[in-house]
Amino acid sequence: MLATLVIAGERRLAAHEIHQVLWGTAPPVTVRAQVHTYVYAAGGIAQAAELFTDALGQWRGPALIGATEFLEASEAPRLEGLRMPVLEEKAAADPSLGPVRRVVEELAPCMPLFPFREGLRSLPMTALSQCGRQAEAITLYHEGRSVLAEHLTVDPGDELNSTFQSLLAGTLIARPTLPEGADTAVRPEAVSSREEAYTALPPDLVDLTGRHAELRRLREWLKPAPDGTGCAGPVVVTGLAGSGKTVLAVRAGYGIAPAYPDGTLFVRGRDTSGYRRPPADIAGDLLRGLGERVAPTAGSEERVWRLRTRLTQSRCLVILDDAADEAQVHALVPGSGRTQFLITGRPRFATLPRVRVVALGGLQLCEAMDLLNGITSGVGVSTDDAERLVRLCDGHPAAMRAVAAQLIAKPHWTPAYLADRLADPCRDTLGLLRAKVEPTAFSLLN
Repeated sequence: MLATLVIAGERRLAAHEIHQVLWGTAPPVTVRAQVHTYVYAAGGIAQAAELFTDALGQWRGPALIGATEFLEASEAPRLEGLRMPVLEEKAAADPSLGPVRRVVEELAPCMPLFPFREGLRSLPMTALSQCGRQAEAITLYHEGRSVLAEHLTVDPGDELNSTFQSLLAGTLIARPTLPEGADTAVRPEAVSSREEAYTALPPDLVDLTGRHAELRRLREWLKPAPDGTGCAGPVVVTGLAGSGKTVLAVRAGYGIAPAYPDGTLFVRGRDTSGYRRPPADIAGDLLRGLGERVAPTAGSEERVWRLRTRLTQSRCLVILDDAADEAQVHALVPGSGRTQFLITGRPRFATLPRVRVVALGGLQLCEAMDLLNGITSGVGVSTDDAERLVRLCDGHPAAMRAVAAQLIAKPHWTPAYLADRLADPCRDTLGLLRAKVEPTAFSLLN
């Protein structure tokens, strides 16, 4: 990114030019957020939100009111189009500070004016999900999909589809980045109390349903030894895609965070395209999250060594989400010390020393019904129909969310009718959900 900007000099670069030099013809679905992360230098989220607010405060209504109708017709849409990206940027910064409901209030009036801007829908969908209003978020997606199909005869793009996929899987969380030199990071020598410790967990999911026994077990296993000695060993949460591993780990992390005074951190083992991240890249993120500067010239072995040394001397909780393989985990987990690792992934990581594993299957019947009824509260699903749908989905959380999305998006479908379609042996069950909900973004068994 830096080399591209230097070569461009004073010439402005279009977004597609940056995407081309960074990823060629196959950019990730989160390309816009990725580029923003690369130029995210100081980490001043609060200052950015304040500046965006001040800038938008200069807008006092439709532009060019009182000018000639010809000038207004030619220039007003362009000026309004310039305002929209600023509004989206402000909305993207606000959830990091907490007021997610304000995002919905500010962007809702703009959607009818700019119905084809996917950011105006994906950001409120994220905010609604964090407020526990999943049904409204799902409705917002289908409204946007209908508008695009009716007026442009196209399907939603990657940004809106990826947001919808995360919503169905129950993982639509605004994860904070760990930029170098972030002003929220705390230097290790400054850590003296829980309030000062660095916390980088995603927002807790409001509608986490069930998993009570698993959550109690995780919190018990994550408790540090009362005598202050080293941790008992890493804890792993494993299960199929969409089984709720990440949200369960985050909930457990929030519950046990006060026991780790030196910080609580969250980092992913795969990139946005699903590829394995090198341990050195993960180590660099964690070091920056702990307040240490990582020189660009630092090699892979140096980063990993510095992280292991730091974690051995600290009492931290590290959540490594969607870990790729045992080699990746072995490189990051120190052999001793008081730092605890909570790892999620499909493997069981059985070769880790003293590992303890929580395996997630389907939800219990009562838990799955609570999840379905909580999302479809306005649809009215009878107990018999809900139980039948739960059994057809085998209690899988992502499948239940997909079924709920079907019922909300298609009010002419009764729960019994949908259950009959799912039970039809001549139909491809996953194909039915995938074709009617989202052609490419959703797969239970990926």
